[in-house]
Amino acid sequence: MNLFSQLPFFQEQNRWSLWLSSLMALSIYLFNLYPVSVTTSLAVMCFLLFAFKKEQWLCHLFKILILGILLGIVSVSINFLWHPTEALDKKKFVSKLEGTVQEVTPTPYGHRLKISLSHSTSQRIKINLQNVKLTHRIKKNTIPSAGDTVCVDAVLTPFSGPLIPGGFDFKENNRAQGIGASGFTVSPFKLLPKNETTYSAFWQKIRQHITQMIIDTPHVDDQTNAIAASLITGQKALISNETRDNYAASGLAHILAISGLHMNLMALIAFLCIKFLFCRFPSILEQIHLPKIAALLTLFLLFFYWNISGQSMSSTRAFFMASFILFGIIIDREGLSLNFINLAAIFILMLYPNAFKLPSFQMSFFVVLGLISFYQAWPNLFTTNEGNWLRQLYTSTRSLILTSLIASCIILPFSIMHFHTLSLQGILANVIVIPLLGTIILPSLVLGLLIKWITSCSLVLKFTFYLIDWVSWLAQEIGGWPGAKIYIAHPPSWAFLLCIIGLLWLCIWQYRWRLFGLIFLSIGFLGVLSTSPPQCYSFRNHKYYMCQNRKHVFTNNPRLKDFETIYLCHALGFSEKKIQKTKLSQLELMKSL
Repeated sequence: MNLFSQLPFFQEQNRWSLWLSSLMALSIYLFNLYPVSVTTSLAVMCFLLFAFKKEQWLCHLFKILILGILLGIVSVSINFLWHPTEALDKKKFVSKLEGTVQEVTPTPYGHRLKISLSHSTSQRIKINLQNVKLTHRIKKNTIPSAGDTVCVDAVLTPFSGPLIPGGFDFKENNRAQGIGASGFTVSPFKLLPKNETTYSAFWQKIRQHITQMIIDTPHVDDQTNAIAASLITGQKALISNETRDNYAASGLAHILAISGLHMNLMALIAFLCIKFLFCRFPSILEQIHLPKIAALLTLFLLFFYWNISGQSMSSTRAFFMASFILFGIIIDREGLSLNFINLAAIFILMLYPNAFKLPSFQMSFFVVLGLISFYQAWPNLFTTNEGNWLRQLYTSTRSLILTSLIASCIILPFSIMHFHTLSLQGILANVIVIPLLGTIILPSLVLGLLIKWITSCSLVLKFTFYLIDWVSWLAQEIGGWPGAKIYIAHPPSWAFLLCIIGLLWLCIWQYRWRLFGLIFLSIGFLGVLSTSPPQCYSFRNHKYYMCQNRKHVFTNNPRLKDFETIYLCHALGFSEKKIQKTKLSQLELMKSL
């Protein structure tokens, strides 16, 4: 052991535990595929721990491996008991579907409702569906509110599985959240006697009211109202595809969905405002610990924001990440540390085992991990409290640009893997928009809503809407530049895995051997960027296909703007503008190509 004790791996035993969340994710993935093998591996690890109990370093290593595997198994088991819903396999008409409305979201074509099915309905359709999402397009019909018990005729359709090998599994992702099917209504809603108002329904009513306040505020462009609603309540269904494309092309699509960025900005705004207010009363400051009180009050405000944002998986993850940082301030510990981020990831995976497969979780987790690691390695680059105001302005701007650059570089492999796009102008757009969002737009939206609720005056909201108009204009301009949105074919899984290993290796270890992570990253990026796409993809049980000839994409799907068609087009490395319709069979088309 003395010979090996000088190796970096043994000198960094205090950082072995930082791999727990990664081991837990790996355990969840393998346990879902091979439950017997993982359980056997756990038993073998326990035996080895007992057999080598005299070797301290081996015992420490086996304890971490056992804990990581055990956490994964417990997480999957709890989730199965907590969300026992099954997933619908084929299209099904259900008459007199009864359930309680959990969420109501306005859309350009009607309303989308999340309904918790009654036990009698689940028994009647002979499948354990806990929740379903229904689209209601029937006009001149009263739309129920969250908490209402309804009866309606509906057509249920199953979620699609992975459209491509190694692609995102929509069915499993929704099943993990307790949603077993989607569909649409074919009759008006009939309200049944109300049950007691649940906790979720209470917050959904508040969320619905705030969204309606924003939507009802008069403005020239209704897309601005929709973007404002998405920033506060997370309801982005009213945002048009054109607006989404502009934001995606400019690298700003992440601000349309409530995530770690919004939670952290809201926490920072609340924390600074509370400290500022308390500083106006010097007599109180002598009796309290200001940072702790500010962190505690910020935690309560963040809890309110999390509830009105819909308690989605992404906002829940972001809330707990931010809460761990605030909790660190309350207990006099460093909140922005890798240990707290590791604990937050474990906690989130315990609640949502399949969260590690989601692009939002991967991108936010690795961005925070990378920024903290970079700050710990080079803290002087982020120092902003030295020198005169010009010096502080320069260092603050440098820190902002550096933070955006690091975050943009980290999310590159995830953006290519999940969205098959690469935005070269994303860094510039984020450097301009993120400070504006945090310093003016979000505070003005909160203040404007508060003033409108108290006085019915919407001047502050209208001022904020003009700022959002400018952000949308900027997104459209930058999105129109050459190279704003480059489409890259779906990369192989091994290349993406090497990128993840390289990032973890760089961020977790401290000594120089962390630079070996650059080798994994380089090989992974080469694999990602040098992908040769297949000639054809088939979907919907091989009913439709999509083929490419390096210049255009051909499909027999009559709906060219269908989500699956556009997704597969991007997975082949092409813009949806290159899609052409054909009546040839797949075999005939492949021969002609």
